[in-house]
Amino acid sequence: MEIDRRELKRQAREAIRVSRPSFWVVTLVYLLMTTGVSTLAGLLVPAPDTGNISLPALFLSILLSLYSTVVGFGFTLWSMWTSRKLSPGLGALADGFSVALLVIMTSILIFLHTLAWSLLCIPVVWLVLIPVFLSPGLSFLVIPVLIAGIMIFSYWVSLRYALAYYLLADHPDYGAFAAVRRSVELTRGWKWEMFKLAFSFIGWELLDLLLYSLALLLVLVQGGFFQSLSLEHYGDAYMVYQIILSYPRSALLLLLASIPVKLWLYPYRSVTMAGFYDARLRLQREGSVEMPPL
Repeated sequence: MEIDRRELKRQAREAIRVSRPSFWVVTLVYLLMTTGVSTLAGLLVPAPDTGNISLPALFLSILLSLYSTVVGFGFTLWSMWTSRKLSPGLGALADGFSVALLVIMTSILIFLHTLAWSLLCIPVVWLVLIPVFLSPGLSFLVIPVLIAGIMIFSYWVSLRYALAYYLLADHPDYGAFAAVRRSVELTRGWKWEMFKLAFSFIGWELLDLLLYSLALLLVLVQGGFFQSLSLEHYGDAYMVYQIILSYPRSALLLLLASIPVKLWLYPYRSVTMAGFYDARLRLQREGSVEMPPL
């Protein structure tokens, strides 16, 4: 048996269109709870002009990261229940706080596993860099290939744990370790299928990036950033960049620029992934062959 990507996406579109409250309302609240709160915090506690990281800013950054992880888990709950047509409602976004410790532990475990894989790659990276040290002329060829290889490997590692939060949502009593371990088992042999599913959203993601980039360009032009790139002021360019982005008007424009795309892309992609998770569980229960179709 196989998992039909087009059918998964069709089912996801159908599920989010009949969800109540509307998917865009839930996603808007989610964005306000995450990106909105982070933007507001950045305006209230701006980064120091010297470029050094202050302790209050570092503490706030860690706190916001943990908070966003828990709220993101709530969005995962909403996506999974929406995929199953259970009408979760807005309350699902706050349900993550009832298992916040488990969510944070899962996040830390994923980070540690990813870090361990990264450390294993260090000897390989050094071996690849040896030709560059011996013949600097090869750097233009070796370094881009090395960077591409690191990016591909990092994405492959991230796919190992992509289903951990869905498993935790389904079985919070299993705990963080079991969720991470089961994610590795469920994704074994299916990473290429997961990549193709994720890549199928590339058009929406590029549109999202384009809108944000245009808004950023407009903000920088209006703020005089490109004038600061003149020879005599080049050293102050980064400081000017930070000051421009710290303006409330700039932050608001960047926040709003791509919201129309995000209101569709985020639930569409997340509910589709929830459908993949359910399909993968179903295939495993039916005792199908572990390897995906060619």
